[in-house]
Parts: sequence; C-alpha cells; structure tokens
Amino acid sequence: MLRVIRSTIQTLDIDIDLEDDYSTAAQSGTLLHETYSEDAHGQKDLSIEVRAYTDPEGKNRFAILYTGLTDIDWQDTNDYPEARASYEQIVREEEQGAAVDIDDDGNEKPLFTATDVPGVTNYEEGSEEAGTAEAYMLLAEWATAEAEEAQRVATEKAQARQTAYALAVDSFGRGGNVVLARRIGKSEPTVKSIADRGRAILEAQHKAEFSVDLFEDNAGGLYLQLAGDTTVWSMGPGAEHSCGPFTDDVASWREGDWEPSENDGQTPCYGMDTSTLTRIATWSAKDGLTVIEGPSAGPAAGAAGSIYLGLDETATA
Repeated sequence: MLRVIRSTIQTLDIDIDLEDDYSTAAQSGTLLHETYSEDAHGQKDLSIEVRAYTDPEGKNRFAILYTGLTDIDWQDTNDYPEARASYEQIVREEEQGAAVDIDDDGNEKPLFTATDVPGVTNYEEGSEEAGTAEAYMLLAEWATAEAEEAQRVATEKAQARQTAYALAVDSFGRGGNVVLARRIGKSEPTVKSIADRGRAILEAQHKAEFSVDLFEDNAGGLYLQLAGDTTVWSMGPGAEHSCGPFTDDVASWREGDWEPSENDGQTPCYGMDTSTLTRIATWSAKDGLTVIEGPSAGPAAGAAGSIYLGLDETATA
C-alpha cells in the first residue's frame, strides 16, 4: 500500500517530524526508473523517479518521487510492482494532461526529455529493463538478509528454551524431567532431550566466559578465585612446588578435569576480602594468561607466585 512521505498536496502518512529524515533517505536511494523534462536552460523542471531505499525505521522500500516546479508528492511502498505501476501511471497522466507546447518551427514539443515508460514520447526501447533487474536483485538481497535474521532469532529462541529447560529441571532436582513434562504437556524423553541440549549450551557458555584470578599474600600464600564466585581457594603451603603451573591448573579446571578440593590440600575461604591480597595474574578462555605488572615495572608476583606462574627473572607483564 502506498504511503505519503512528503507532499505539498496530500496529508502525510508518517510523523510530520520525520518528514525530512524520510526525504533525505529516499533521495539518497538507488535510482531504478526516471522520467524528466528540461527547461530552456537544460535544467530539470519536472522529475518522476522510483528509488529503492531504507527508511528511517530500517525498512527496505520503494519510493515514487514526483517533483515539479511547485508541487511535490512523494510516496513509498514495500511492493515493487505497485511502485512501478504507480510511477508509470503518474508519467502517463502527466503527459496526457500537459498543455500543448509548440516550438519555433511550429512543431509540438514532447513533455518529457527522457522516460523509460513504454508508450510515452521519447521512450527508448528496453530502457526500463536495467532498473527492473536491479529492483529484483535488491529484493533478493533483502529477502536473504531477512531470512538470515529470522534464522538467527529462531536459533536464539530455541537455545533460550533449551537452557530454560535445563535450568528448570536441574533446579527442581530428582524427578525434574517428569514434573516439567507434566507442566508443559510434553513427553518425558522430549523434555530430557531438550534439557540435555540446554546443558551443553550452558557448558559452552561457561567455558567461553571462564576466568580465574590468582592472588598472593605477603607470606607467599597463593589463592584462586573463579570469576563470578565469592569463594576464594587457598592453595596451601608450598603449592608453588606441588601444583601447577597455574595455566595448566586453570585450563584443567575449565575442562572439568581438575578443581580445587579440600581432599587435595586446598581450603575454601568463603566470602574472603581479596583487597588484602595482591592479584598477580588472570587466566581467561578469551585472553589466556595475563601477568599483572607491579609498581616497579616487573611482575607483581612474589617468589612463590613467580614459581607457580613459571616466570623467570626476565619475565614482564
């Protein structure tokens, strides 16, 4: 359906405060079809165009721009055949309604200098074909982009459902599959399958966001803290020799092959204030190892921390 976006003869179908934005966008669109007349100085005094453009709301549309000496009537539509038909109708009506103009030799002067509308004077055979082909190429591009965006949204929604199932079942505990299946009217195997996929997504997200800080106290004690966790793990006496290196420990922690445990000599310090410690390194799945620089331009790590990190005397942050 045609929509008035700028006009001196019709009421706008858009917010009047956005008229200039629509006009600018339409004028800068891709020219597909054009009919125009020229004055005695070779300047356009009547122009009728079809342009493909993206409006200020991000919608891909086709604008029909009628620009005369005194009147402007710009409309748009998301339907190319409609835009093309409207454009051709305007051109034909303008020619039919124009007053006869005679040149100095007594010959009737055509209204339009150039046009790609069949049946109108000065039409060049096949001149409309390039614009038509470009219009359908753009439609194909737009449809592809819309389909890809729809697929992305659908994938996000599917993954959101899968993770929600996993969290719901796991939060409920034993029998969660049965309870959720009854709640939403699906079979228990279906719920389990969806929840399993959700757990895989959550695990992948956890691994991608995995990050561990390494701290050291003034006595050379070492501490680990997983990002997002309030528990700080004391590694215990001599950990720099019995554990590590740090990068191997945290990489194994990320993969689920190792984690701090009281059975292995580590001690959980619940809610510990890490401001009393010195952060000497961070390992993350995204950035790998980052060694923190101290006030003297060398590593902030002390002797124990340097051994656990595998630093030598020339190591820098």
